[in-house]
Amino acid sequence: MFYNPDKLGYYTVGDFKTYNKFYAVQEMQKTNTFLHWHFNDAEYSKVDWKTNPGNTLSKLYKNRAVALRKKYDYLVLFYSGGSDSVTILNTFIEHNIPIDEIASCYSKKGSDSSYFNEEIEKVVLPNVNASCEKTGARFRLIDQTDMITGMNDPMWYVHTNNCITPNCVTRARFRDLIPEYKNMIASGMKVGFIWGRDKPRIMCDEDHKFYTEFIDAVDNNTSPYSQNQAYRGWYDEFFFHDPGHTDILQQQVHIVVDALMLGRLDAEFYQDSFTTNGKCPHTQKYLTNAGLISLIYPDFDLTTFSNGKNPSDVFGARDDWFFKTQPEPAYSLFINGVTELSKIYQKEDEFIWVNPVEDCPPPFDWINDIIKNNNDTLFTQVKSALTPRYYIT
Repeated sequence: MFYNPDKLGYYTVGDFKTYNKFYAVQEMQKTNTFLHWHFNDAEYSKVDWKTNPGNTLSKLYKNRAVALRKKYDYLVLFYSGGSDSVTILNTFIEHNIPIDEIASCYSKKGSDSSYFNEEIEKVVLPNVNASCEKTGARFRLIDQTDMITGMNDPMWYVHTNNCITPNCVTRARFRDLIPEYKNMIASGMKVGFIWGRDKPRIMCDEDHKFYTEFIDAVDNNTSPYSQNQAYRGWYDEFFFHDPGHTDILQQQVHIVVDALMLGRLDAEFYQDSFTTNGKCPHTQKYLTNAGLISLIYPDFDLTTFSNGKNPSDVFGARDDWFFKTQPEPAYSLFINGVTELSKIYQKEDEFIWVNPVEDCPPPFDWINDIIKNNNDTLFTQVKSALTPRYYIT
């Protein structure tokens, strides 16, 4: 099989399978069976996580880039200027691997100085022309403003899982919204979209053993909408998380855990508060995001400007202009969709949980934070589902 959208993750509830979290939660209500999120479980369960494979990250990243180049007629790297996409771009440059297009997203018409645009203007635009010359790529700057304000699907919320903020919703639809992509795919070209996805999630349990796991908040770039269109030739690739290249993550987690066990990082890379990165047994503090980047992307310049993570996956800072200007009818459709989701994701009082699952939320308690907006009760985050733990130590 050339491409299987299952590799981007899917849900099961008993024998029911879907890419859409909305449908999975509804199925739980019908069957009293807890959902499970799957992320290449068959492949990752075969990995010997306790063994350090001893590879260099540069070689593994090169192998992945070469495989993608061979697989696709036209490769698009979505480039934000963050550590993930910078490392991918530098891999293609360092090993003289051609790429067809570097694409960056912003909302210029929405705001000249928004949270979304700042990284593009300070990191991407000053250097992207030089990168294009080295890779032979063209550069596409995608202004999502019109795409977001033109959103007209009243059922949009069915086709997203955790990342519900408008720019993420529209990003999964680029192959319908950008004529050139649509035409290339219609002509039979194999067009691959490369996404950085995220860094490894490294945790430490109550027995001080390190493990990694996968979280279903992967639809900040892709979504059930794009997965369900794979039959049309919609191909998305997570560069660092791929079932055919599990050695990348295996090597990454060992580099991080070895550094934590041996105290190889300076004190500046640890913090007292809990993060998704593991606790150092020497300092009893948690690894910062900068510390993690320094280990798995050693050539990335940590002084590079960054706004950090988007503080909400629903009312995100990247779409602050949208929430302030409230363009119609898109704004009402968005609010109505979030309201409909909250009705499904907050029904725990109506449900008798017969077989509770350890470490899982009640079947309908999928909302982290509640806010009041225009007299409506809305949520700011969706709780995530997790895969099994893969123990490293």
